[in-house]
Amino acid sequence: MTSALLFTLCLIGQRPAYFPPTVVQPHSIAPRIVDPRSLPNPDAGTAALEQRRFEKSFNHLAETLIDFAEQYNHHRTIDVKKVRAIKKAWRDLEKSEPWFKGK
Repeated sequence: MTSALLFTLCLIGQRPAYFPPTVVQPHSIAPRIVDPRSLPNPDAGTAALEQRRFEKSFNHLAETLIDFAEQYNHHRTIDVKKVRAIKKAWRDLEKSEPWFKGK
């Protein structure tokens, strides 16, 4: 949890007090990291299926981080539900990639 929270807080950064907060739409910040149409067919094999799972998990983590950052920048408060969602997305990403498992 600590690493996910620190990672999130580093992404948010601090703005000087004299700049008004900006409202940015989530899709203008970061479009999908991986375009689903460019993904290989899941029926092509196990490697393609694992890659698809990893990319889906990565996109979900990126979306939850953006959602948390927008909420924090707008309200200047930390929403515990969003932090939990980030933790869950991170765990899902770890489960989808064997590299995280130490193999």
